[in-house]
Amino acid sequence: MKQCIAPLAVLVLLAAFAPGCAGTHSVTDNPDGGAATDRGSSTGGDLYVPPMGDRGVNPIRCKINHPPRAAMLGGSAAVTIKGKVLGPLSNLGSVKVNGKKVQTMPGGDFSLPVTSKWGLNIITAECVDKSGTADRKVQAYHWSSKYWPNTGTGAAVKLPRGLLARLYQKAIDDGDRSTLNDLASILVKVINNLDFDKLIPSTLVSGKYKVPPWGPTISYSVTKNGKFKINPFSVNLTTRNGGLRVTGKTSYLELPVKAKAGVTVSGKVKISNLSMSGDINISKKSGGTVQVSVPRLDMNYSSLKVEIGSGIIGSITSAITSGISSLFKNSILKLMENEVKQAIPGPVKSFVTGFKFAQSFQLPALLGSKSLSIYTDLDTILFDPDGGSLGLNTAVYATKGIASGKLGTIATNGTFTAPGKGSTAMLVAMRHDTLNQVVNATWLAGALKQDVSKLISDALKSGSVPLPFTINSLKLELDALLPPVLKPGKGQSDFELQVGDLKLKVNASVKDALGNPGTIKADVYVSATTTGAVSLSSSNVLKLTVSTTLGAYEVEIANLVVTGGGTTLGKLFVVLIRDMVKALLPQLGPNIVQSFPLPAIDLSSLGGSYGIPKGTTLKIKSGKLSQQNGYLVFSGELG
Repeated sequence: MKQCIAPLAVLVLLAAFAPGCAGTHSVTDNPDGGAATDRGSSTGGDLYVPPMGDRGVNPIRCKINHPPRAAMLGGSAAVTIKGKVLGPLSNLGSVKVNGKKVQTMPGGDFSLPVTSKWGLNIITAECVDKSGTADRKVQAYHWSSKYWPNTGTGAAVKLPRGLLARLYQKAIDDGDRSTLNDLASILVKVINNLDFDKLIPSTLVSGKYKVPPWGPTISYSVTKNGKFKINPFSVNLTTRNGGLRVTGKTSYLELPVKAKAGVTVSGKVKISNLSMSGDINISKKSGGTVQVSVPRLDMNYSSLKVEIGSGIIGSITSAITSGISSLFKNSILKLMENEVKQAIPGPVKSFVTGFKFAQSFQLPALLGSKSLSIYTDLDTILFDPDGGSLGLNTAVYATKGIASGKLGTIATNGTFTAPGKGSTAMLVAMRHDTLNQVVNATWLAGALKQDVSKLISDALKSGSVPLPFTINSLKLELDALLPPVLKPGKGQSDFELQVGDLKLKVNASVKDALGNPGTIKADVYVSATTTGAVSLSSSNVLKLTVSTTLGAYEVEIANLVVTGGGTTLGKLFVVLIRDMVKALLPQLGPNIVQSFPLPAIDLSSLGGSYGIPKGTTLKIKSGKLSQQNGYLVFSGELG
């Protein structure tokens, strides 16, 4: 009997049955009553269904004892797979483990030493009797030399340097003040928002002046007569060892004054070409606190001129100019320097510490709309003449979810050093472990343990695909016994999605083609791999695209019980379940990570000060992606 399965590019692959089409599966009775199993990998294979009655034959059964199903192993990569043949050994033909023939001990025990691979390892054990009937088991385990803890919240589960950022000159100062996408543009707003007028005393100079050679002694005073006007400062920033160098200038300053010396006249103090130059130190204190200071800031001008008319007052202009010049050089410029020195650290600190993830994000509806929380703290800061480097400890965790005794988030041994110089504004390197912590947190949140009955039932109700039987009710419970793993990719693939021991508990009430009622129950275990790519959306969210072509695909259909409907019903349902699950896998990866935001520079702490709108966030735009030694590397401009 032959059937073909027509795949659909939807969550579940349903079946259309017609003779003689491509992808045909051969279905055979298992006369010894073993569990329904699938020999096939991603290329298909024979399916074995238990008989619908007792034929009086004691069957050969296969059992895998070690590693246990869904184990997470550390330590040595050398693992010995151990199992046992159950049943009459006199009827045993052969035993294969992972496709290799192994010897069986007198009591039925068998073993095979293997070298574990990082990530998912799939075990297949097939025990075949002398008639060629097989019982096949499939289960999986994870292996890594290291796991990151996942029990707890926040700092308790942080990944050291899970995120690295490199700020290049364009992020510090791109020379364009029309957009607020660099630190210098922010400091321009900060400095030009300062109230220098408050620094000017009401009386600038006063005194007595004897008109030479025999003239009278004149009492005079010059007072402020209006607002201190300053043309906008230009500001330029460059990086240096330990921080930044700031320079700036304004072409013109003007102070209205009133001079009194017997008569009162109005005038102006004019200052040309005021420049400033200083150093900004940026460091990290113990506990992750960022410290920003301005140890040096110097202001100087090229000329100061006092215009107060002629006559008696004009005759003492020299004395007034000397006094006002001394006031500005010895007092007012010092006060202006101090005002700028106090204004700079806050915005610079906000810029540096603002580089972080959002506080939380929500998984899509397919995964139960679970919420995950994000924690970050600053691990390292290092500025040099080519840019600034930031290292963040990161954590993604679920506050509520399933209980788990697993070891934690699987760890790679990747290292990354950002290029010193760069043509873009920013480079962000995300440790691959961070992505796996997202996946692990999704799993711990219970997003991969849920009832998916409605999802499947809705697809069945559409009637778009004819079935060889009628499903009256269907209950499907999904439970990933292991967290999926994203393995760094090779060649054209950014990653490999690995799913091990994904369990689907099936309970269906059906009618066959003749209207005979029946029920079908089964536990389906799936282990598979596929490849995919990572990209960045316009809203700065990571997007995963997963291939529908599976690299490995192993299925065990266990505990299959069919009542009514006959043997054929069980055969058809086994084929349907196998391909339903195959279609589900490519949906998992994108839904797990598709809501994960890339870090951005959040300027919310400025609180709308300095004319910077509340909620201003700088994000990478036009990002380019590459992979380097266990890190996903994004580079681009800030927008």
